[in-house]
Amino acid sequence: MKQLIKKYVSYHLGWGGDEVSIAQIRKDLDTIEALGATHIKFNIDSTWGSYSLEIEPIKEVLETDEEYQKRLDEISVEKERRRNVELQELERLKKKYNQ
Repeated sequence: MKQLIKKYVSYHLGWGGDEVSIAQIRKDLDTIEALGATHIKFNIDSTWGSYSLEIEPIKEVLETDEEYQKRLDEISVEKERRRNVELQELERLKKKYNQ
């Protein structure tokens, strides 16, 4: 089943500093909505007592047929990789306990 995926909308929200006017926020929201944005992602980073906030407009869209197939292929490859790891571990344990 296809899933909703998040894609970034190319638009810089210049909301840096300590404050931004409500009028500017409204203007930016109208602009990013016109560009297809459906959500705003907030990334908060704390490094060594210093904080930063990154604000990114994103849109949720249904994955394309190609993206869907790629995801299924990646899942299949990962399942096969895990299976091989488990089989190797099984063989190792058999050798260890059947000596």
